[in-house]
Amino acid sequence: MSVTLLSSETKTAQSGLITVPTGCVMVVALVKGSTNAVTINGYPMTVKASVASAGNVPAISAQTYRSPAVEQQPYTMTGDWVVFYYLTGAVNARPIPVQVYDDTGDYTIDLTTATDELIFGAVAGTADSTDGQVTITGDTVAFTLAKDETLYRAGYLTPADASVTLLCESPGTLVSYWYQPPRIWHEGKLISEEWVEVTSYWVDGYYMPPEGGEPGYWVPGYKVYDSIVHPAVYSDGYWEYPPLQWVTSGAAGKLSVVAIVMTDKQLGSSYVSRPVPF
Repeated sequence: MSVTLLSSETKTAQSGLITVPTGCVMVVALVKGSTNAVTINGYPMTVKASVASAGNVPAISAQTYRSPAVEQQPYTMTGDWVVFYYLTGAVNARPIPVQVYDDTGDYTIDLTTATDELIFGAVAGTADSTDGQVTITGDTVAFTLAKDETLYRAGYLTPADASVTLLCESPGTLVSYWYQPPRIWHEGKLISEEWVEVTSYWVDGYYMPPEGGEPGYWVPGYKVYDSIVHPAVYSDGYWEYPPLQWVTSGAAGKLSVVAIVMTDKQLGSSYVSRPVPF
C-alpha cells in the first residue's frame, strides 16, 4: 500500500463545511496564520508541526486527523487559510517533523522518505519583503502547490527516493550592484637620492706691474670650487583603479517552514486512531 492523494480543498472562512471523499483515511491540513488546532466536527486535529509568528513572518502549521465519516463535515479554524488534503493508505506522519524559523532566508534539511509516501510542506516569508517569491523544493523539484502567494506557498511532493533534500528560500529585501572603489594614488619610487657634485679649477697667478709709484708685485694663483646639486630622481606616480566589486546590501529574508512526511507504515511506539463519533 502507498499514500495516495484523493483530493484537496482550500478554505478561507473561519468555519464551514468540508467534503471528505470516499476512501479517505487521513486528513492533512496546512494552515497559514495560526498554530491552533483546526477542528473537524468539533474534534481537534493533531498539530504535527508549527511555527509561531515571528519577525513579520506569519504563523504556519501542519496538522493531521484520522478521517471522519465520508460526508460533509463542519470545521473551524483561526488562521487566514487552510488547505485540506484527503489521503488513502496513510497511517501516520514520520517522527521529527520540520518546524523552523530562519532569519537567513535560506533553509535546507535532508528528510528520510520513501517513494510510496508524500511530503506536505509550507513556507512563509517576511511581510516586509519586496524582492520576490518564497520557494519550497525537494531535490530541486517544485512542490505541487495548493496555495501559491508571493510570501506563502503550501503543497505536497512525491519523493523520488529514500532521502529528499528540502530547500526553502525567502529573498528578503536584498539589493545587489557593482561598486567601483575609490582610485588610489601611488607615489613614484626613489631611483637615486639627491647628491652634490663638487668641481674645481685653477686660476693662474700673474704679475701686477708698478703703478703710481708703487712697486710691482706677484699675485699668486688660486683654486676655485663650484658645487652642483643633483636632485633626487623618482619614477612617475600613477593612479590605481581597483576592480569592480559585487556588493549586496539590505536585510536577508526571514522564513518559517513546516513539513511532515506521511507514511503507510506505523513508526514509533504509539498509534492514534480517533473514534468516529457518528
